[in-house]
Amino acid sequence: MSIGDTKFKDKTMETQIIIDEKLMQDALEATGLKNQQEAVELGLKTLIRLHKQEAIKELKGKFPSIKKD
Repeated sequence: MSIGDTKFKDKTMETQIIIDEKLMQDALEATGLKNQQEAVELGLKTLIRLHKQEAIKELKGKFPSIKKD
């Protein structure tokens, strides 16, 4: 299975989690994903991406701009 460019064959983890049924159903419908595993993986990847974007935003203004002549 793969989502985006990441393949999940080699390093997987089996776990049990309790998730609100309506939340999961809404996520599956909104994304068109086929199963709960794909929804959870996409949610985790999205959460990580958002945190990385926030870290990048915090750098704004901390580096001098380079002026071209």
